[in-house]
This record gives sequence, C-alpha cells and structure tokens, in this order.
Amino acid sequence: MNGKTRAGAGSYAYSLAWTSQFYFCALPFRLDSYKGCNFGCEYCFVAHRGGRFNSNEASAADASRVRRQLDTSDPTGVISECAQQRLPVHFGGMSEPFGHGEVQTKTTYGILAILAELEYPTVISTKSHLPAVEPYFSLLKAMRYVAVQFSFSTLDDDLATKLEPYAPRPSKRLRAMYRLSQAGLWVSCRFQPFIPGVSGHIPTLVRAVAEVGARHIIVEHLKLGLSGSGRTLANLRDRCGAAFEHSYDLPMLRRIGAEYELASQYKIDNLKAFWEETRRYNITMGVGDNEFHDLGDGPNCCGVDKLPGFENCFCHQVTAAVWRRDSDNLIRYSSIEHEWIPKRSIKRYINSKCRSGEDGASYSRAHEYLRRKWNNPTELHSPLECVNVVLAGFRDLDGNLVYRYEPRYRLD
Repeated sequence: MNGKTRAGAGSYAYSLAWTSQFYFCALPFRLDSYKGCNFGCEYCFVAHRGGRFNSNEASAADASRVRRQLDTSDPTGVISECAQQRLPVHFGGMSEPFGHGEVQTKTTYGILAILAELEYPTVISTKSHLPAVEPYFSLLKAMRYVAVQFSFSTLDDDLATKLEPYAPRPSKRLRAMYRLSQAGLWVSCRFQPFIPGVSGHIPTLVRAVAEVGARHIIVEHLKLGLSGSGRTLANLRDRCGAAFEHSYDLPMLRRIGAEYELASQYKIDNLKAFWEETRRYNITMGVGDNEFHDLGDGPNCCGVDKLPGFENCFCHQVTAAVWRRDSDNLIRYSSIEHEWIPKRSIKRYINSKCRSGEDGASYSRAHEYLRRKWNNPTELHSPLECVNVVLAGFRDLDGNLVYRYEPRYRLD
C-alpha cells in the first residue's frame, strides 16, 4: 500500500498535544509526525477517537514548528510548559510514525533528529521495523534519552495479514527489536490489543519477545468504539473465526465511556498468566487497561519512569495516587497535589463533551479537570475506574474525597 503524505500549508497542527488520557497516564504529552495511519489495522482504537483520517493522504507535521515548541525558555501555552518541564514525549501516541510514505518524506526522521539534538526524553511507539533500518538505526543509537516500544496484536505472520494487512509482519518487528536491543537501546513490547484466544499462547508470546531483548511488556485488551462496534466485531469474527467470537461474546462486554471492552473478570486470568511469565524472564510488566493500572510493576505502565532522563514522567494523576496509598490503604489527592501539572489551558485538546462538568461549570486547566473527576465518583475517569478502589466515606480537610484500596483482583 503506497500512502501519500501532504506537508506544507496543510501540515498537522496538533502534532504535539496534551492527551485526554492524563487522568491515569504518566505520558500524556503526545507527539505524532502524521495525522492518520495507513497500516489498516482492523481493530484500530484510534479510529473511533477521531484520529483515523484518509489513510492515503496523511498530513505531515511541520518539523520546524515542533522544534519551536520544544526548544523554548518562555512558555506561552501548555505545550511549551510541558517542554520546559522536560516532560517525556510519547512519539506515536495516535498514529504510526513509520508508516508508508515515511521513507520518502522523512518527516519522522527530521523530528527524531530534533529530539536527538535537544536530548529530549522520547518514548517511541511503533508497529514498524524501520527503527532498525538505516538511517533511523544510527540516529536512534545516537539519541541520549530514548525508549522504543513495539506493538503487536499477534506474533503469527499469517494471522497478522488479516488483522494488520498493511503493517510490517511481526517477524520483521521481532528482528528489529533484537537489533536495537543488541545495540544497547531500551526496548519494550506492547500487546495492544491483546485478544484472548486469538493473539496467541501467552507463554509463547512472552518467551518470543524476551528472546529478542524486551525489557518490559505492556498488556492492553481490545477496545471497541461504540460507533461502528458491530462492524468491527463482524470483521474480526470473519478474520479470526470462532476463537474471537468465543472471547468477545456481547454479554462479556461492558461499556466504558465511548468504548466497549471485556469486563474485568474476563481479563484478570490473562493478566495473571502474563505476570507469571514475565517473572520467569525477569521482565517488568505494565497493564494498559485503566481499571488495572495498579497491578503492574509500577505507576507508569510503559515502564520508563526509572530510566535516566525520564524522571519527569507525569505524576499528578490518579494512578500515581493509587500507588501512593498510605499504610491504611487510603488514597488521598494530597499525595499528588504537589506534583507538577500545567497551569495553562488544555481546553483545545479535550473532547468537547468533557469541557463542562455536570453542574454546567466550564473548565480549562488540567488540575480543574482532574479535581472534578476526583470528586465526582460516578464520572468516567474518577478513581473508581480502578476496580480495586472504593470510596472511604469521608473527605479530607480540603474537601476532596478520600478513597480506599481494596484489592479484589490480584496477580500474585
């Protein structure tokens, strides 16, 4: 598939953005070199979040604009605030940075060169083998602060041709992981989406990525957008057969915001199996499913917070508060309120339906959104989205609700 990329006047204005996942995420500072993706994945979670545009005409980011936003000592907006804070950037948060057309346009290469020059902490997410191909390979080796995360839905090349028809085969990605890890880069693996009964035998999956040098594994189950969910289910059933239909029968799904996903009780055994295997290979693990962020090896599901240069991962969020529960298992907003959070408006980056509270009040700053969620436990993205969290039944001296950690689901 040959994708065309448009640049110049029609360049991607939101290549650097603050994501609406910041309520739970340690890497909410997103960078995308293209608006849209041409890998054609049948399960694409971005498609129903408004990020999948005409796959043959993906707008490219303006590298010079990215440089201006990152290389600043006078922050004038939330993006430059993040840059001044040296908040690690998640490169490939909404679209593939190494899609078809990149070899011709070199947009991603140009932005990587800027990140290397600025020594900016970068987490790359990709479903491509290009990071291990020149000139990208040498550039990544020269970067001071970089982690490369490869995504898979399966390691079976034949099945991947049905699920990800235009993406490089998993075997090529595994070889790329091996080359990068052998060169000394920190490499991780994201099974997203993990589809029970389809993605593969969990011990086999973990062994395969361990053998090519993965230092960390993230597991996140398939999500289906409300819009077009029936069509997506039908397509996946057609490509995966009875195994998928058994795993994603409609009664097993629950609605979370604008998405359907497996109910928690149908996920936990998969996560336990991954946990046991990662212990075997001395690999750390993170859980990408929001309700189980507390079950990984740390508050950053991508696993980069202990790497040199990545100390400024975002901690003013719910997952960090859950991890900082006190000896009585109480979860307090005060445990994170001293952590950095941008002061300028994030309104332009937040879904329009989220810009006002149930009381009709308008919000613009990140801490206003977060405190609203914290103190409205019936809303999506409140601490109660974590299934091991319950209300404690009282508020703190500042009027914020206090929660309690009750581990109904465990991995060990």
